[in-house]
Amino acid sequence: MPTAITQFDEIYAVGDSLSDNGGIYQLSSEALALVVAAFGSAPEGLQPVPISPPYDMRFSNGPVLPEYTAELLGATLQDFAFGAAPAVGSLTFGDLAQTVIPPDVLAAILTVPGVPEIFNHDISLAGQLADLTAALTANPPSPSEDTALVRLIGLNDFLSLQGSYNPDDPNSAAIIAAQVQQLIPEVIAANHTAAVTAFNLGIDTVI
Repeated sequence: MPTAITQFDEIYAVGDSLSDNGGIYQLSSEALALVVAAFGSAPEGLQPVPISPPYDMRFSNGPVLPEYTAELLGATLQDFAFGAAPAVGSLTFGDLAQTVIPPDVLAAILTVPGVPEIFNHDISLAGQLADLTAALTANPPSPSEDTALVRLIGLNDFLSLQGSYNPDDPNSAAIIAAQVQQLIPEVIAANHTAAVTAFNLGIDTVI
């Protein structure tokens, strides 16, 4: 891929699966490593996600948006994104994990020291901004035009409304349409919060 003349030194990213270059994979790998250390082996069927190979820790078959952006702008990347993350509200890694892990297995692995802390990690936009703030508070960037935040999030908020659609209810579509209208300003506000957080941290450009 061609690289542009360097415009930024550092790119920070928040977002969902379109931006996650290994966040969910890292959390699931860390939890599984603790489980294997405690039990001697992983419960049948448990493995880090996204399954890699073939996905190379991403929810895609290649680089995600922030990786392309950083390469094109000649910058290094710090990616705080998590697949399945919503822009509005909160979602922990455990909320996500319990949708695919059988209840008896989940109960067993939650007894392993360190696993509950991983499962309580907030992967929503608010949680990612907290991670970003913690990282940059420890190592603050120089306030300049050489840092940027890439944000791409909000689709999962709208996708979550699919489950409430009832094809047998003639009013269902109108109800969801009203929910969408209510959600739009909330997603916009969450993205605005991301921008304000970036500016407060000394990141002068938000993409």
